[in-house]
Amino acid sequence: MAELNATAPDLCRELLEHKRLAQKHRQRLAWASLITHTLVGQLSGLVALSIVAIVACRAIDNGAATQAATIVCTGAATIVAVFVTRRVVGGRTDRQSESTDTTEELPKA
Repeated sequence: MAELNATAPDLCRELLEHKRLAQKHRQRLAWASLITHTLVGQLSGLVALSIVAIVACRAIDNGAATQAATIVCTGAATIVAVFVTRRVVGGRTDRQSESTDTTEELPKA
């Protein structure tokens, strides 16, 4: 890089600026992805839990306490399974993407 800076300082500055902008763009995309996944996950979990609770309350109101308990347990187990599976699969993907280096090396002059 020092040789490139000595021979073509404008090109060197342009390359460094491009690399800085690309890094900033990757960080923004990662941040947006994190927010979206977290927000969507939290909201979908809340909606699913609310639906299970409403259905169980309706079953209790109709005198079917055993069925209400079954609804709550089955719904809770399903929700937990979905989120645990998502964490396990997502964790493997995140670790794999971290180990892959996407930075480009400048050619030697």
